[in-house]
Amino acid sequence: MKKQNKTLDLIIKARDRILLCEAKHLNTSGGGQDKQISELIEILSLNEKKDISYIAFLDGKYSNILLNDNEGGNKIETQRKDINKFLKDNPNNYWLNTAGFEKLIFDLK
Repeated sequence: MKKQNKTLDLIIKARDRILLCEAKHLNTSGGGQDKQISELIEILSLNEKKDISYIAFLDGKYSNILLNDNEGGNKIETQRKDINKFLKDNPNNYWLNTAGFEKLIFDLK
């Protein structure tokens, strides 16, 4: 990542896959929150070997706003567009909320 000395929150090894996860909990938008969303979106832009995936995990009310196509203004629409672009460009990566994270972990068993 572009940030110096930035380490991810969680590393998961499941069979032949490695998942690298950054987790955030946000209930509102704003200046500090925008920086955290930008970090998660940056993670989705990373691309490694096919057996390595990056997970951007966002819990809280703001995750639901980003995942709901019917909500948001220009900033949220731009964030949603960037998320979708990087997920399309890097299909091994994931943008997850709590329910999605639980399902992914269950599927890895």
